[in-house]
Amino acid sequence: MFKAILTALLSAATVSACAFVPTSLYNNSERNQNMDEENRAYAILPPPPREVSAGQERVYRYNYVLNEQRIARIGDTVLRVQGFQKHKWLHSKMVLDQKAEIRIEGQTIVLSPGEYPIYGVIESDKESFFLLPSRGNLFPMVDMSGVLQNRFMYRVNGEAKASSLRGRAKLTPRQVRFKRATTKREDSLPFTDYEVVYDGIKNDMISLFVKDNVPGSNGEQGSFGTLAFPKDATMISVRGALIRVVRADREKLDFIVMTNPR
Repeated sequence: MFKAILTALLSAATVSACAFVPTSLYNNSERNQNMDEENRAYAILPPPPREVSAGQERVYRYNYVLNEQRIARIGDTVLRVQGFQKHKWLHSKMVLDQKAEIRIEGQTIVLSPGEYPIYGVIESDKESFFLLPSRGNLFPMVDMSGVLQNRFMYRVNGEAKASSLRGRAKLTPRQVRFKRATTKREDSLPFTDYEVVYDGIKNDMISLFVKDNVPGSNGEQGSFGTLAFPKDATMISVRGALIRVVRADREKLDFIVMTNPR
């Protein structure tokens, strides 16, 4: 009888000692546990190149404002369209827009708004982080989306390696986000450049003179042509631009550009 009671008590004690840990909590802490491993040093990899292309986009300049009524007399420009390539570049710097205060290991670090060069990169369990220039022996660390981590790295004996501090930093504000420094440069010469001029009424037709400049020459001589539309037309399409004709006569064209060229 005594043996049975003792067995029951030991079983109950074993059950009560096993705490249930939700899977979500374990997953959320897994990254921190990995970086908390003792004596684990991470190689500090070189920073990204000083400048990396992040693609380009086309931008256009027009001599008009959509849905604004305008008048062009004979020889005046109805449409002038220029298209330029704008290139975007990423730099090996991070930009902080607001002041941040960090308390860790009994010290306070203040990060002022401005640009911070990326000192290096560390990789941990298939994740990459940027290290910012050290403060003392500590490296602020941000993830690839620019969020400042509450984990700080310290240099290992002056080597090109770093380990994670066990203590976590207190951040003010609670989330500090950096953004990658970027610049945009626009080509000085257009890849497309044309002009449409009012040429009056000819043979009871609205006449437009079209000049296609040589692409990349910023207005040098190119090809020429004419367009003709019925005198009583109320809507015309020029190079894909929809134009409402308010009035057209031998002296002037009263019009509104409704849509940009395609």
